[in-house]
Amino acid sequence: MTPGSLHPRRRLVLAQAAALGAGLLGGKAFAQEAYPSKPVRIIVGFGPGSAPDLLVRLLGFELGKRIGQPVVIDNKPGAAANIAADAVAKSPPDGYTLFYGTNTTHAINPSLYPKLPFDHIRDFEPIILTGKVWNVLLVNPNSTLGNFRTLVAIAKTQPGKLSIGSSGNGTSLHLTAEMLKHKLGLDMVHVPYKTSEASMIDVAGGRLDMVFANVPPALPHIQSGRVRAIAITSMERSPQLPAVPTLHELGLKDFEVSGWGGFFAPSGIARQKIELLNGHLKAILQDPAVANRLSGAGVTPQTSTPKEFGDFVKAETLRWREVIRVSGAKLD
Repeated sequence: MTPGSLHPRRRLVLAQAAALGAGLLGGKAFAQEAYPSKPVRIIVGFGPGSAPDLLVRLLGFELGKRIGQPVVIDNKPGAAANIAADAVAKSPPDGYTLFYGTNTTHAINPSLYPKLPFDHIRDFEPIILTGKVWNVLLVNPNSTLGNFRTLVAIAKTQPGKLSIGSSGNGTSLHLTAEMLKHKLGLDMVHVPYKTSEASMIDVAGGRLDMVFANVPPALPHIQSGRVRAIAITSMERSPQLPAVPTLHELGLKDFEVSGWGGFFAPSGIARQKIELLNGHLKAILQDPAVANRLSGAGVTPQTSTPKEFGDFVKAETLRWREVIRVSGAKLD
């Protein structure tokens, strides 16, 4: 009997059976590809104890609970986080390697470096913006740099005498220092470090005159008295450091610099995985307990859609390009 000779009702039953079989097979294939089914690795381009590292460890722990898989934090500091960014850009777009990018990797470096081994727009898929942090200017509590105005006076009368550190060439902390020098016409020696923690240790030990550091990793050093905070880059005083004046109120009008960060995946990742990760991370960031922990550590929580984050990255790229041009910042 040929298919054409089948009774119409019989043909309908066979068609429904075939559709059901295909659906079952499709469901089986989907189940086999369930995401995530193994540990997820988040690569961070800064060392342990840095502001990005502290934030990612908190969010990664919470993400692991939500997805039911371990989340491994992989620190790859160096070259202003370009090494880490390149590693992620060249990783399989399967959702098991993510990147915690910052304004260093996704806004500053593209203008600061003449050539990068990756394209910060084309090679990454934005997932979500997670938070912003302010930079604080630290000095040794026993040095003659007791306050910001004294620091400026010494720098002006003794050009090239004072040293100012950062967590590495091209980072937002480096450019914050360059902006300060440019706006006030100061001649200070920039000393790059591999990590922010190392630069703060040298300030505490008297081997470095001052350093800009993100508020979260700086707080323990400030609270212990190992370093003194004399200025912050926010427009309003920080709730965590209410006694520290802003550079804006110290006379540098509208001097506002924030470091920001967010999650990215290699370009080519399935849209469903991006939406899944965005949903989980947004819920984590909006959890009052998590938000309070971040705020208490000096991080202002943020959330976004993947598109909003992508648009933000493009706008920040243009903003930092102008900062680099005006400040004249160069790689050492």
